[in-house]
Amino acid sequence: MSSWTDYSMRDTIPAMRKLITRRITVPVLFFLIASNAWAFEIIMSHHAFPPDAARESIDTLIEQLYQPIGFNLDTQRGIDMLFVSGDSEPGQTEEPSHWVLYEFDDFSQLEADFTTFLLDGFVPVDISGGLNALFVFFVQAEVEVAAWRLTTGPVSEAAMTETITNFREQGFDLHGLSYHDDAMWYLFLRFADQEPARVSVTFTANDVRAVQANIASRVETGWFPTAFTVLPDDRVALAYRQVQVR
Repeated sequence: MSSWTDYSMRDTIPAMRKLITRRITVPVLFFLIASNAWAFEIIMSHHAFPPDAARESIDTLIEQLYQPIGFNLDTQRGIDMLFVSGDSEPGQTEEPSHWVLYEFDDFSQLEADFTTFLLDGFVPVDISGGLNALFVFFVQAEVEVAAWRLTTGPVSEAAMTETITNFREQGFDLHGLSYHDDAMWYLFLRFADQEPARVSVTFTANDVRAVQANIASRVETGWFPTAFTVLPDDRVALAYRQVQVR
C-alpha cells in the first residue's frame, strides 16, 4: 500500500540552497543511441561523487546541447546520468538555462525547500536517494507546475505500474524514480496546461549493453526514457513515457 505526502504550491516559502560549484574531469560517455523516428541521441555519462564536484562536466554536456533526462546517485560508484541531444523528445528542444543538483538532507524542510524551487521556475528531472538524503536534479523551464507528490511503494513491476497509473488518473506525470531505504520512491508533477503521458516500466541487468538495448528497443516503438534507478539485486528499473512521433 503506497503512502504519499500531498504537497501543493504555496505563495512564499524561504529555503536554503546548496548549489553545485566545483569541478571534475570530463565524464566518460558509456553509450549512444540514435533513432530514426525523430532526430536525437541518448548518452549516459558518469560523474564523481560527491555531487558538488560535477558542475563543470555537466555544464560541458549541456553546452553541447545535451539535456538531462535522468540520473542515479551511488555514494560509492558516483553519479550516472542520461542525456538526450538533437530534437530530443518531440516538442522539447530548449537548452536548460540553469540547473541545480540539490541535496535534501532535512526532511522536515523538504516541502518548503522543494516548493520554493518550483516557485522560482525550476522543474525536477529525476530523483535519487543516498546518504539519508534525497537528491533532486532541477532545470529551469518556463512551465507552470500546479502541484507535486512524493510517494513510496513496494519494488515490483506490478506495484510500480499501479502507483504510476493511479497518479496519472489524478493528472500527474512521473518526474522521478529512485530505490531508497528498501522502497521505490516516486516524484509526480501536475502541470497546469498539460495532460499526463502514459508511462511504462521495464527492468534490465545493471550492465551498459543491457541498458543500451533496452532503451533502443523502447525508443523505436515510441517510448522515451524519463527516469531510472539501480536496484540492490543489480538490476536497473527504467521508466518510459509514450510520445507522439512527428
